[in-house]
Amino acid sequence: MNKSLTTSNRFLARSDMHCQATRVSPPPSTERKKRGRGEVRGRGMNDAELMSALIVGVVIGFYLMFWRPDQKARDKHKKQMRDLRAGDEVLTTSNFVATIRDIQVPESGQPRITLELADGVLVTALPGAILERLSAGRNDIAAEKQPSEQKGRS
Repeated sequence: MNKSLTTSNRFLARSDMHCQATRVSPPPSTERKKRGRGEVRGRGMNDAELMSALIVGVVIGFYLMFWRPDQKARDKHKKQMRDLRAGDEVLTTSNFVATIRDIQVPESGQPRITLELADGVLVTALPGAILERLSAGRNDIAAEKQPSEQKGRS
């Protein structure tokens, strides 16, 4: 009986070793690794980083395409309004072409601009009513031509 027991034990031991040796582990590509804190990740971006980069890109694109050109146009309009003089021809927001006759700057409040729409038709407007300056006044044109003529003579 001892012999039969030892033989069966040997058989079981061999079959266990055989099973352990023939076990197939899943390939490493399908195996999911759990990442803990502080563990070094691969080179790829995860979803949160990709979404953050996309949002930053959209914000920068929005700034460059819409906000910045609008800001430049506002600055240009402010400069044009500062440079207005009597005699300038302007276009109003209601699409009237008028000539500036007078600019009154009170101590408080907005300046008042007197516009001549036609001979003898005067209208008082605020600077916000002027859309753009069409041409400089006669005095400004003469002043601009004189320095260029002097350069040509030198």
